[in-house]
Amino acid sequence: IVFTDDDTLADPDWVTAYIHAGKAHPDISVFAGQIRPDFPKHAPEWLAQLADAGRSFGCTDLGRPDGPYEPLWVKGANFGVRASALATARFDVAALNFGASGQTGGGEDTEFVRSVVGTDPRRVRFVGEACVRHIVRADEMTLGSIFARYVRIGEGQVNMQTAERPYTRSGVAASILRSTALIAAYAVTFERQRAISQI
Repeated sequence: IVFTDDDTLADPDWVTAYIHAGKAHPDISVFAGQIRPDFPKHAPEWLAQLADAGRSFGCTDLGRPDGPYEPLWVKGANFGVRASALATARFDVAALNFGASGQTGGGEDTEFVRSVVGTDPRRVRFVGEACVRHIVRADEMTLGSIFARYVRIGEGQVNMQTAERPYTRSGVAASILRSTALIAAYAVTFERQRAISQI
């Protein structure tokens, strides 16, 4: 069973790649695919680099090889689950936004995968050839929009608190600050490179 979002465009061989991976790795329960951005206009270099590093727009790391994958890294816009692995999975629909109520910050994809495989990366595999493209709106290509997305991700992590992997608000705040610093570093580096090229 494969999952994606309504704002993605799947590559022609998307499903085929998952089928091949499923046959080649019968011991794997969850398969995660690649996500690339589909920009409406030319993206600044710093923004494109963030996407290539898997740091924005729900994208995955462009350089990631096929292989074991942390359940926490699975993105809701592109993953597949072996149907037989769902037999014992149970989901807390009240704790997270499974009903698309808009009242939480997300985390449904991670909680879904954890319900299937726990936190064992040996039961999750990244499949680079199973690729979709996330449609990015022009208004999402701003620093403010990206920061707001990091805040929502932090809220989702707080909502996913478990005994095995607790999250704290201070920890989420620190994560947001690190992400903001990363965005700023990309932007500053790009501006410096552009200034040097104009000398």
